[in-house]
Amino acid sequence: MQSATSSKPNQGSAPMMWRFVFLCWIVLSSVGCAAGLPKVADLSCLPESDTAQVDLFFVTDRGIAASAPEVLLDSSRSDRLTYGMVRLDLPTTRKRSFGTITSDFKIASIITYKDSVDFLQEVKARARNRSVLLYTHGFNEDFQESAFRVGYFYLDGCLKIVPILFSWPSKGSMFAHSYDQDSATFARGAYLSLLKSILDSHLSRPVDLMAHSMGNWIVLEALNRLKMEGEVRGKPVGRVGTVILASPDVDVDVFRTLLPGALGVSDRVVLMASQKDKLLLVSRLLALGGARAGQATGAELMNHGIVASRNFSVFRMDSAKVGTCPALGHRCATANPYVVNYEKRILEQRQPQE
Repeated sequence: MQSATSSKPNQGSAPMMWRFVFLCWIVLSSVGCAAGLPKVADLSCLPESDTAQVDLFFVTDRGIAASAPEVLLDSSRSDRLTYGMVRLDLPTTRKRSFGTITSDFKIASIITYKDSVDFLQEVKARARNRSVLLYTHGFNEDFQESAFRVGYFYLDGCLKIVPILFSWPSKGSMFAHSYDQDSATFARGAYLSLLKSILDSHLSRPVDLMAHSMGNWIVLEALNRLKMEGEVRGKPVGRVGTVILASPDVDVDVFRTLLPGALGVSDRVVLMASQKDKLLLVSRLLALGGARAGQATGAELMNHGIVASRNFSVFRMDSAKVGTCPALGHRCATANPYVVNYEKRILEQRQPQE
């Protein structure tokens, strides 16, 4: 039996290691957020003015601050889903770099719907000739930041879709990784309920899904449960089209076990990975070396049995033609022009993957 005195050094070294890793994470994030992309040419879909309005549907299991005079979504967890739409005033790329969040954005208005029925009626009215994209954000994003990121992705990409943000109760803090992991686990049931209601709403086109970072855990788990339920109760009315798994902060072995479920209920799945993603590298250190699917090399993916198939492909965001991305490579999916154009192509034109 190990003596009490001999175990003390080990007990003390672990907290120091974690503190060191978290400090690395904070420093990396700070540097990454400061980096921007060079301005790109104006896009034809943007208005002539310096600002544009974007209407973004949202569904969330965040709590609503009781003392707020209006709808204010916080980081607490709620058993009740809130359905709404937020109108965003966003600067166009004439005033900022592609895909970057600036200080001169604002929420012009926010409304909530009585229930999912009223919400889906409005979604269907706007989706007559367009596909619906259900987007799930990642770690360290409060409601406002996640809404602005999806708004910029929609605006800068000139996407002809109806975007819906699923905003789970992330703390919006670099120090709250464990809280966000638990919140993501908490949100799986709410996301699955939302997805099933959308699939059963008789939309004219398949529903596309996109997740970023830690949000991939929510989406992959929900798709697996959807597949298992479908095997027992029958398939839903609608179907899932394209699933974009961007920079998944998911262990590569966990990803491998969940991938078949996603493939079983969707037309195709695209993993978007980059070895240059430094924030996922830190997440890998937090996991004591466990490779993250979004940061794994091609060889690592192959060694773990993750290979391309008829309806699964890997898009490398670390290739020379992609170039650089903000946040030390973690924001390629919504802030890099080449990547966003690729996503636009597979979402709107459903062209074959590269």
